[in-house]
Amino acid sequence: MEIKCNDLSLSFGQFPILQGVNFTLTDTSRVGIIGQNGAGKSTLLKLITGELTPDAGDLFITRGTSIGFLKQNSGLSAERTIFEEMRSVFSRLLFCQEQMAKLQRQMAAADPAGADYARMAADYAALNTEFEAGDGYTIDYRIRTVLFGMGFGEEDFPKEIYKMSGGEKTRLALAKLLLLGPQVLLLDEPTNHLDFTTLLWLENYLKGYKGCVVVVSHDRYFLDTTVTEILEVSRHRVKSYKGNYSRYKQLKEEELYAGSRAYEKQQKVIEKYEDYIQKNLVRASTSKMAKSRRKALEKMEVLEKPTEEKEVVRFTFPFDRPPFENVFSVKGVDVCVEGKALIHDVSFTVKRGEKACIVGENGAGKSTFLKQVLGMLPTLRGRIQTGGFVKIGYFEQEQNPFHPGETVLDALHNKYPGMTELELRSHLAAFAFTGEEIEKRVGELSGGELAKLKFANLSLQRPNVLVLDEPSNHLDLFAKEELQKALKAYEGTILMVSHDRYLLNDTADYIIEMSRSGVEITPGNFEAYRAKLEAREAAGQAQEQEKKPTPKQEAGNYRSKEERRRAAQRREALSRVERAIEDCEAEMAAQQAALAEPDVQSDYQRLADITAALEALQSKLDGLMEEWETLESAQ
Repeated sequence: MEIKCNDLSLSFGQFPILQGVNFTLTDTSRVGIIGQNGAGKSTLLKLITGELTPDAGDLFITRGTSIGFLKQNSGLSAERTIFEEMRSVFSRLLFCQEQMAKLQRQMAAADPAGADYARMAADYAALNTEFEAGDGYTIDYRIRTVLFGMGFGEEDFPKEIYKMSGGEKTRLALAKLLLLGPQVLLLDEPTNHLDFTTLLWLENYLKGYKGCVVVVSHDRYFLDTTVTEILEVSRHRVKSYKGNYSRYKQLKEEELYAGSRAYEKQQKVIEKYEDYIQKNLVRASTSKMAKSRRKALEKMEVLEKPTEEKEVVRFTFPFDRPPFENVFSVKGVDVCVEGKALIHDVSFTVKRGEKACIVGENGAGKSTFLKQVLGMLPTLRGRIQTGGFVKIGYFEQEQNPFHPGETVLDALHNKYPGMTELELRSHLAAFAFTGEEIEKRVGELSGGELAKLKFANLSLQRPNVLVLDEPSNHLDLFAKEELQKALKAYEGTILMVSHDRYLLNDTADYIIEMSRSGVEITPGNFEAYRAKLEAREAAGQAQEQEKKPTPKQEAGNYRSKEERRRAAQRREALSRVERAIEDCEAEMAAQQAALAEPDVQSDYQRLADITAALEALQSKLDGLMEEWETLESAQ
């Protein structure tokens, strides 16, 4: 399989989107596409799928290449259940299975010496060959593997798709695409709506994927773990860098440094030549040499000054004086939503200068907890104490503290009337608001622009404690880099909720994991937390945080021992059934192989015997699969 782009160009009206694009994809390619918002990343994917046609250039795709493109909620039938939707991927194999069962019934009632029997046997053999080639006996196993990996439990399988949330539909669409297993897998922001456990599974799955994977993503950690080549879309051009995202950053820095050195060197030569020409052109003795240098200067290919296309954003968070040692003391707090406790007995202390990062599944109560810390929501049980001289700057991902009708400049002027317009313009320029952009209405800003305006406001508050709720959401990849640098350099205290693993890896002193079972603190950055997740996955399930024993708990422990004994019995039974399934499938495969032999086709008695044996084996397998599903759901 090969996809080759030669000098591909595309424009929308008079506006060029992509120009002179060249790259090659093979069946082993692992490619990440990056660039600023609106640079043309998704457009590039649509050119590969054929949704868009280039204005110039050639796109060669090996005939018969299957291409799968993840779009939000794409290809899902609202009336089906989750499991039915996944089984629809294997509609042809399921049809083969249905026809084989029908032929088995017909052959059992037919005369083995008749012509119809021979025809049915030949049809059965052809269907069976196709069914086995598609690994039809593992359909349900493969469906379960992918659904479990994508965060769906057995209890979700009967759920109708129309009842699912947008995030759930996106996960299901990705699960369906992975089951389809196209030769070329195109993913546009696939990590949205995925928790850390699901991300870990997806990354490992893609590493072993048998085909080409192309990903558009702002998730730097994901790009580090899954791709071996970066395509940077910048100024309508596409440039390839070998390696993952971290290697791209290194190569990009080296490229800019080398380009700057070459540019500066050439500028010195040009300056020297021009100075010589100006001084010596009119002199008779040196006129010839001066003309020669002028000719050389005219022929010289002048280098452009290397610059990055990214916006210049300089996040800064100054403050005047530090707070007392204990910034936040949380003791025995219940995290509550509408009076209902999501998490019980949360206790920890954030000290001055620490960077504490909160993680957890969607709906675990992370944002609610931040609001309880800030006093925006009541604490019904437990106590949260804020230390002396604490000055908090709060960034909330969904809240807009400005009036949508005011301009960017007015938004800050109304909050800081003591600052001059020149001071405000200078401050806004540091957050990439220059020229006409400061006259934009707040309501017209993109998600990334609004986030930068909120950070500009936060910076002027001069907080010595930052409380941040998903601060890197909506920022493009380059702005995320700058925010990360600023938070790492910040000498104050940070309490932050984030799903940005790259940010967590670079800034966190410790990770606070929130879940329905409580709070668990992991010292170190995201890599330390990831190691814990992997160990947890290897063990099968997370261990509940130890608590002080009480008489009631001891009784619970006694019951849990009994439950563990029963669980061990179920596991033993499950292993026995799995071995029986393997034996049964092996016997079926042997019988089906015998059925396909040419000499069997003319031996009507053998045909009848094999057909009867297959019917019996299929019935036995169905019973074993039901028993396996019962035991598996009880685990």
